[in-house]
Amino acid sequence: MQEFIRTVDTIEAFKFKISVMENELKNCNDKLEDKTKYLNNTVKEYESIKYSGNNEELSAKTYKLFGRLCLFGSVVCFLSLWVVYRNMGFLPEIIPLTAAMLGLLFLSIKCKKKSTYLFGVAQTERLEAEERRRKLSSHIQKLTREINELKATIFQKEQDMNVEKEKYFTHMTNQQELLEKEVHAISNYSNEAKDTKECPQCAETVKAKAKICRFCNYKFEE
Repeated sequence: MQEFIRTVDTIEAFKFKISVMENELKNCNDKLEDKTKYLNNTVKEYESIKYSGNNEELSAKTYKLFGRLCLFGSVVCFLSLWVVYRNMGFLPEIIPLTAAMLGLLFLSIKCKKKSTYLFGVAQTERLEAEERRRKLSSHIQKLTREINELKATIFQKEQDMNVEKEKYFTHMTNQQELLEKEVHAISNYSNEAKDTKECPQCAETVKAKAKICRFCNYKFEE
């Protein structure tokens, strides 16, 4: 009976340990699923980051080109003024030409400032995009390492659980054989008890059909 109780206790201990291992394995699988989804979303975000300063850069180049044209126009006006003034002296036509030169020079300066500003904006956006991609890349690498570690942990836990289940099945088989032996022994003892009797004089066990005790020669009543 004590062997049977110990067997039941051992079986319950095995079941409890396997149940705990299954719960730990389930938690690891849930974490792996969550981290995998997070990694996929992070990769999508990383791939969606694009340099958004193309419009500013194109506008800056346009302003720069227009500023150079204005500067070239102002130089042409200045040379024209110099030729006219040298050959013909001061004429009323010089005034609008001078105004045109100053206007073109002013536009050239404004275009240069605008171009410099837009190039700065484009450069800032490029640096911000690169910094964001760098941070996401580092985060992706970290998530990948954590996922690989989780996979290794899950694999090890599965191996440990399989070993524990194998022990459990082996234990069950051994206990089944032990119980069968105990039942067989009890059955044999019961059969032997039916075929014997106790001598009332010396308390020794003799055959049930014996008429005289072989130990003390006591005569049994018929």
